[in-house]
Amino acid sequence: RKDRKKSNQNREVRLYKRDLIRFLEKHEPGLREKYQYYMYKYVDDKGWRALDEKLLKRYGETVNFDPGRQTRATEKPRMKRGKKSQVNSPNSNFGSDSSNVGLSRKDKEMLELYFQKFDPRYLNGNYMEEIYEHAEKYGMEVLNYQLKKKYLQNLDEFTLEGQKLHNDMYEFYRGIHNGNITPELDRKIEKELFYGVINGREEVNKNLMKKYGKDLSSVDVRARRKESYKPSW
Repeated sequence: RKDRKKSNQNREVRLYKRDLIRFLEKHEPGLREKYQYYMYKYVDDKGWRALDEKLLKRYGETVNFDPGRQTRATEKPRMKRGKKSQVNSPNSNFGSDSSNVGLSRKDKEMLELYFQKFDPRYLNGNYMEEIYEHAEKYGMEVLNYQLKKKYLQNLDEFTLEGQKLHNDMYEFYRGIHNGNITPELDRKIEKELFYGVINGREEVNKNLMKKYGKDLSSVDVRARRKESYKPSW
């Protein structure tokens, strides 16, 4: 009976958090990610009814959450964890229902690269697993806000920067080798790309300038192919 009561309470909290996102989008659209993190923690510590009381004092209304609106009989069957709302890219809308969302393999790979660049200490021990759990619990939007605040660049920006570097490097070497990218050259580019993601575009340009007398700034934007190259790192 206790397990059933706890299960119902967990379901209430999950549904309340989902409604809380809509509440914040209405009242604090520009600060949603910031408030969402702290309010989620408050709900976990004090309960959703305690937060509703505070919201009523501040905004004049509550989340208007009805814990009984979805019973066991009407609740949709859940898919296994990691199968629901699977996200292929950190650029997707990860925070629309940010509680209990599984991270994709690509998300985890990009997070490891991110911390390898900005704070390699997190790669030791179980720190990364804790970060994955944090992101799954509070959502990638909240994690992105925290990364931006601490390191001045969030994971989305880091990923887009890496994708641009990837595109420019392949276009550069296509120009150098008359469009012929051999498997051996492809491995070389991927190695240089990894170096560039961690150390920055300027370091890549220095190495290219030493070897070829020109760098990525020589890439003709108009000549770039329209297809989007997906990094393999």
